[in-house]
Amino acid sequence: MRKAERAKEQLKKYSHLFSCPVCGSDMTMVEGKSLVCGNRHNFDLAKSGYINLLQRPVKTQYDRELLAARKLVANSGFFTPLLSVVSALLRERIGQITQSPMAILDAGCGEGSHLSVLITRLRREMEISPIGVGVDLAREGIQMAVKNDPDLIWCVADLAKLPLKNGRFGVVLNILSPANYGEFSRVLNAEGVLLKVVPGKKYLTELRTVFFADNDQKTYSNERVIRHFAKHFQLVAQQKVFSRFSVEEEMLRPLLKMTPLSWHVPKEKMEQVFRKGLKEVTVEFEVLVGQKT
Repeated sequence: MRKAERAKEQLKKYSHLFSCPVCGSDMTMVEGKSLVCGNRHNFDLAKSGYINLLQRPVKTQYDRELLAARKLVANSGFFTPLLSVVSALLRERIGQITQSPMAILDAGCGEGSHLSVLITRLRREMEISPIGVGVDLAREGIQMAVKNDPDLIWCVADLAKLPLKNGRFGVVLNILSPANYGEFSRVLNAEGVLLKVVPGKKYLTELRTVFFADNDQKTYSNERVIRHFAKHFQLVAQQKVFSRFSVEEEMLRPLLKMTPLSWHVPKEKMEQVFRKGLKEVTVEFEVLVGQKT
């Protein structure tokens, strides 16, 4: 079966997870090419098999070039230590959830590499077949995701108004992405868990030292983000992930392109990094595990 057909089959099989982004009613697949609700709001599948459930186009700073750079960096092993920790936490928590089949949502999935790796590991290590759903505002990222892994469900949608039914997910992942805790709580079932990943205090400190030498962005604290998380979810586990990443010459440009730290950096600062080179960077994350209060 071709990739596009595999993707469409997955969406058809699990269309019951979706609710209409316009009116909130149930949706069904019609003729294998559209999700349609009872009030006849219609959303066509792309030829490659993803679904766009935005009511109007939305521009984001996560363009195709940035997402392609992130995928290159991900493929080089930058996120491997993080994903190993998240995978272990998922295995531990999933064992306490009775939902079957397990549905996992990656809210802010980008180009989909994190969800794809985690679902593959869970299928291999736990001998379960979870449903994986990736959602992001960036259409370019979803297009990349469905080409890479058509066996998961990929959707262009707004995290502030998820087109998903109440209580249908056992896990919500929110990895280095903005959060909407009200929506996450709504789509999680009573046993469900939220795993949020935020940068650690030393994350890419080598870049901060160059980019923000003359202002207070030189240092970073995630304490406010963690406190905000704990206001909405019961913080049941917290784990730091620390590693050093060797930067090969051909990986420096993608690394700089993928991080929002470089978005408003003057050209001369960027050139300074290219001239000096960068042998390695600090990769530090905090993984927060929350349950509904």
